Amino acid sequence: MKSHIPDFMIYLKIEKKVSEHTCAAYLTDVRQFFVWNSSPQLHSEEIQSWIKHLQNQGLSSPTITRKLAALRCFF
Repeated sequence: MKSHIPDFMIYLKIEKKVSEHTCAAYLTDVRQFFVWNSSPQLHSEEIQSWIKHLQNQGLSSPTITRKLAALRCFF
């Protein structure tokens, strides 16, 4: 799945027409998720665990919401 990140960047810029800032944030968010989750399969349990991990790091609700939006857009 990591190999799809360059295609995701193109999708964000061309299809979604997001700003450079949003594109950079989404790419960072997706990369961070893949660093955190090395499993080749994705299940809701992994997402829930990641959310808990982000909350434990003290990230704000809007930041966590953006990270989830990035994942939804990627998948």
